[in-house]
Amino acid sequence: MRKNGQKRQKAFVKAIRHIMADLNAEVIAPLYEGHGDSWLIDTVHGKLRINLPKDQDYTFTVFCKFQEQEKYSIFNTLRVNKFSGKWNFHYMDEDSCVAIFKDELTNILI
Repeated sequence: MRKNGQKRQKAFVKAIRHIMADLNAEVIAPLYEGHGDSWLIDTVHGKLRINLPKDQDYTFTVFCKFQEQEKYSIFNTLRVNKFSGKWNFHYMDEDSCVAIFKDELTNILI
């Protein structure tokens, strides 16, 4: 990753960490080796696991997955995969990813 890319990635991770701290999300162990920070947070649709991959090169990504499978069918209004519960954010610029993630997440918090 180029120096400019590393700088943008660090700013992105810092912004997501700040959002999660402000929301009092529970810090948890990464789901897979190679993942970065992970959190668990309560939403109106049940618990949501949030993961940041390490070393993102070309896109800015936040992986999210709802933990309660029986509730997946209610996600008609969200961009959630109704079979897996995945609700991911992939954007080419960090500002869009951070803003959209924060906006959509805060709309479903308890």
